[in-house]
Amino acid sequence: MPMPRRARRESATGFYHIVSRGLDRENIFGEKREKTRFLNLLKDNLKDCNIEIYAYCVMSNHFHLLAKAEKEIMPIFMAKVLGRYAKYYNYKHNRTGYVFENRYNTQCIEDERYFWSCLRYIHMNPVKAKICSNIMQYEHSSVREYTGKRKNREVLCEKALKLYEEKFKDGTSIGTFHQEKDENVFLDTEEEEYRQYVELAWEILWNMQEQRQLQGLEILQFVESRVQFENAVKEKLGVSKSYVKRIRKQIEGELHTIQKGTG
Repeated sequence: MPMPRRARRESATGFYHIVSRGLDRENIFGEKREKTRFLNLLKDNLKDCNIEIYAYCVMSNHFHLLAKAEKEIMPIFMAKVLGRYAKYYNYKHNRTGYVFENRYNTQCIEDERYFWSCLRYIHMNPVKAKICSNIMQYEHSSVREYTGKRKNREVLCEKALKLYEEKFKDGTSIGTFHQEKDENVFLDTEEEEYRQYVELAWEILWNMQEQRQLQGLEILQFVESRVQFENAVKEKLGVSKSYVKRIRKQIEGELHTIQKGTG
């Protein structure tokens, strides 16, 4: 008997970070015209639903949205967009069946600081994935719409554009803002969320290196310091002991590789 679906949380602010990816990690946005088609579907269906888009990024096998909507409206909007894209994709590739993996996932955005951190994370996705070296080089995210580099695609709402102008009206560099480090873990594919956890665990290890004046491998090899590291990671990230050990082994492997390269 299938398990009942868990009810989605409702954001107090109405803002949500939305992520969905292709079934079996398939590159359902592998071509430029497929990414464009998806963005056009977002724009076209905004007319029928009271949805405000504040950030977006379409990658090869998944997408990110930062949107504001009533909890009851969001499923209607997403069903239209994902359903129509699935029809397009299946027809284009002469296939049938599901295109997206399960339901789309949502993360509540409850304060302004987290809003800007999430927007930055969405825009930095292609850079983190090593698709490009600069956010302005990627054509299928909202950063180019914000900065006026893209014409004739109005996915972002007017409120988003005004908010962005207010944020950077004092001359604050957009590039500098997007390079700022963040200690949050954002909703993403399993692989990307794991990468975020590993990055934060590295930060903990570097701090321990400075405090103890030991090298990273030494910290992970000595029982006392290894336990301290694992406890710090577990407390910081709120993950299981087995997940912490997986992260620790990942970092150990990377440290061994670095040591061999410099030895």
